[in-house]
Amino acid sequence: MKRTVAITLLGVFMPLVSFAEVLTPLSIAFVREYTQDAEKETASGMVYCQPPDRIILRVTHPVDQWMVFEDTLTTIYYPASRQAFRIISRFGSYPPFVQAFVGVAERDYGLSGLGYRVRDYNIQADTLISHWTPPKRFSLFLGETILKIIDDKIVFTESKTARGETLRKSLHKKHVRYQGTYFPMEILTTEYSRTDSTFEKVVFSDPEFDSPLPEEVLNFHIPTDVEVKEVKW
Repeated sequence: MKRTVAITLLGVFMPLVSFAEVLTPLSIAFVREYTQDAEKETASGMVYCQPPDRIILRVTHPVDQWMVFEDTLTTIYYPASRQAFRIISRFGSYPPFVQAFVGVAERDYGLSGLGYRVRDYNIQADTLISHWTPPKRFSLFLGETILKIIDDKIVFTESKTARGETLRKSLHKKHVRYQGTYFPMEILTTEYSRTDSTFEKVVFSDPEFDSPLPEEVLNFHIPTDVEVKEVKW
């Protein structure tokens, strides 16, 4: 259960990418493999995007778990144990693998909407590599972000710390096209720290764009008799 919670916590300090004006209602299945210290764990379930800014993550393996992301508020609920948490963060976030998927709905990965500015860029044939400087409110803990786009597909992203150290690298593969946007169906991410690194492989399948979301998703709520523990970040 602790590792499953990490699906949420890994994204807490990553700025929220908005998809309000560019993404329709979306349902997509996922399988996530997470490796740390040679130990691998797998989680699977569904991601639901409900514009303007609501993401619902329904984990069905290894535990039954709901995660709802709305602006700076994250709600987590375990139906079997009837445990619930409400996380209030300063900037708001989605899990990184969800951000990596919905972020491509914006050609610049949503960076300009967050206040990032282009520091440098290079174009060679069908390849564009751009370097983005974070706004002042993120600059205490985040450095530049690098995007690589080939033939209109975002294929690589790299995030750095304020010290210039690599924080995260992601490869986007096996894209599918919807209304002119290429969405990655496989994302490989390595997260770095001073003591170790982690590896994540996420495979998406069965995307349904612009389709009605299930009633249980639209009407999701924590039962009124369940105690909700509040955490602030």
